[in-house]
Amino acid sequence: MRKPSWLIIFALITLIATTGSAATRSKQLADPSGQVSLTASSETELRGSFMGASGQQIEFQILVGEENNHGPDAPSHAVDIMISDQHGPFLVQVGGDAFIDPGWNERLQELNTESFAAAAASFDRSASFAATHTLSRLVNSGGVAQLQGSAMRQLMNSSLRNLINGALGPNDVRVNPELEGLLDQQPPEESSYGYFHHKMEIREKGAFHESLHPWFEHSSTIFRSYWSNWSLAYTYVTCNHGTCATDPVMRLTCWRYFFNRPSFYVGGLQDRACDYWSHIAPIPGFHVCNDDSYHQYWTVKYNLPHPYHNWTCNDTSLRTRAPSCF
Repeated sequence: MRKPSWLIIFALITLIATTGSAATRSKQLADPSGQVSLTASSETELRGSFMGASGQQIEFQILVGEENNHGPDAPSHAVDIMISDQHGPFLVQVGGDAFIDPGWNERLQELNTESFAAAAASFDRSASFAATHTLSRLVNSGGVAQLQGSAMRQLMNSSLRNLINGALGPNDVRVNPELEGLLDQQPPEESSYGYFHHKMEIREKGAFHESLHPWFEHSSTIFRSYWSNWSLAYTYVTCNHGTCATDPVMRLTCWRYFFNRPSFYVGGLQDRACDYWSHIAPIPGFHVCNDDSYHQYWTVKYNLPHPYHNWTCNDTSLRTRAPSCF
């Protein structure tokens, strides 16, 4: 009778050791730099929070919307992303003309006030950016199982990584005015609250297929708001129903800075871009993404606080090329 009992004991010890080893490996993958906690997970939404090793917590939400129509080179669906810290949203992506969740408009509108701009003058987002980069590395290593598997979950995975890596690079989080060839911009003495510098970028690639470049281009934009000391405060990325501006395949067309503005955020960017769908294009229902980019740039250039459609949204011309930074 002793022999079977020793076999049973040996089997139990082996099972415990194997289970413990697996648990350790799992913990090491997810916990060295932070922990993800999810409150919603489906084929079209992922929502949760990430606690970094420093104790900094960020919240994120990813939503998958309508299908794109920009060919096989573009993401299959529009994807909206919002990443926030204790001060509010600081990294936002809109996949189409309008947010999938209209409630996001209200959250962004809170940034478009003098009181928020005054409070934002004292924010420090370095810990939030560090936690966001750690989240991206965790996602890239497979540490968030809910972003693995199906095509939709892989789409959310790549969208999140491209957004973080393309919008929060070292040269974007902290700008050196001397290296950028910029003047040492200082806020006016009479200002009673924080002043900000804005930067607008237009990026492009071949529309439908890269082989069509440069005759037909798809374009999208990146808006950045910096504090007066040139530290990054906020980033807003568009995709214009196709490839997002932070995707590695997108090329920089042009950029321009706008200095010493009282607004933390350009409120006219929210809600929607152009919603005009051309009927004269070769493919019925073709969306003129370059109208979107022109409209978005124009909105930032003139610092419009509320959504207003530029004339290019309603004309009958077909913009086949990315606009310039006029």
